[in-house]
Amino acid sequence: MTVPQFIAGKKGCKTPASMRVRQHESAEIIFRSLTDKVFVPSPDGNGWTLSDSHRLSYDVTGRVLTDETTSYEDGEIIGYTREVRTYTDGFPNYATRTVSSSEDGSQWNNNQKVERTFDPRLTDVVTANRDYQWYDEQWQLMGNNYNREITRDANGNITNVTIAVLFQGVYDPTMKLDIEYGADGKAETIRETTLTYDGTGNPVWEEGAYLTDIVWDRTDGQIYDIESLFIGENRIKSCRVRVDGDIMGDLTADYSGNGDSYHVTVVATDDTGERLDALIDYVDYGNGFNSFTRTTYSGGDETINHTTEVGELYDHFGLLTHSIYKEDGETISQTQGIVTYEEEHGCPDTYELQELDPESMEFVPATRIEYSDYVDVAGVEGIAADSADAPAEYYDLRGVRIARPAQSGIYIRRQGADVTKILVK
Repeated sequence: MTVPQFIAGKKGCKTPASMRVRQHESAEIIFRSLTDKVFVPSPDGNGWTLSDSHRLSYDVTGRVLTDETTSYEDGEIIGYTREVRTYTDGFPNYATRTVSSSEDGSQWNNNQKVERTFDPRLTDVVTANRDYQWYDEQWQLMGNNYNREITRDANGNITNVTIAVLFQGVYDPTMKLDIEYGADGKAETIRETTLTYDGTGNPVWEEGAYLTDIVWDRTDGQIYDIESLFIGENRIKSCRVRVDGDIMGDLTADYSGNGDSYHVTVVATDDTGERLDALIDYVDYGNGFNSFTRTTYSGGDETINHTTEVGELYDHFGLLTHSIYKEDGETISQTQGIVTYEEEHGCPDTYELQELDPESMEFVPATRIEYSDYVDVAGVEGIAADSADAPAEYYDLRGVRIARPAQSGIYIRRQGADVTKILVK
């Protein structure tokens, strides 16, 4: 027997999409750093060497518009890269991303372009991804290209998700998620199939996860991913799950912990006496999580245990401060992030990522980032008031609006279009 992958936990630690800090933001003040400098350990092991310097611009919501990077080697400039992003109204993530490069900073060459569309209801779910490379003086599809077709019924519930990947000029389906709903309007059966190949090289559809008799803790019918059934708006309370071939098991979930924490168990047996027990404990800390998975197979005189553990913690700006990945109690990888904060706005000043050396069991430097030139990209001074009689508003140095300064310190005072810093003693 094998435990279904959607319940077996992740195979490794999640890596943040970007190490760029998510700065503090309020409804009216959004601080962003205009300059990020990235350093790597010096070859001699003493200190840091500048690797890249990023010059950034943002829209009024704090999203990156441009990222102009200067790359260095042994203290000398070796090239330039420019990234430009555009966004579609109503969608949080970029719609296009274009990358070009230059040797001298004046003559630019196209490199890569990504174009994306999103689901109108699940606004962060990509429905089409086009990855172009500049080749032979034109843009050509040469990267990660796929369609995610989402079908809904008359009630707006998702009934099918089909992912088709570009292969030899055609978008061929490679994964399907089929969902059937009961009389109560809730999903009662979820079936995942993936395209694979048999021993003769012919394509065949193979069943993946198969869930029946589903009882929900909560659901909104927007089920698009088999691995997201215990978190967010769709949380299974219990169901029957196919474990191996025709062998079915019972799955139960408990959500009595904080936030998105959950505890899931699966018990499956067959008529030969073989048994599979699986559990996953996911603890939501608010600023991170810890996920522990254990599977136990028993049959005849044989018992096999396997455990995995994944944990991550972040600071309040979204910078990774700790991560760990273990298998069967052995640490496979572990990192820690050390953050310092500048005084003026309370935003990150430096960030150093360190990795655990498996031989010395000590943390060694991996990357360092220095953030500078903070600005309010929302443009506090640009927000309206024509009259000096406009009411005064106060913010702390992180940009959080307060009623009035209650303690000594430096604050931001805005009255109409006039913005000043004040010292309260």
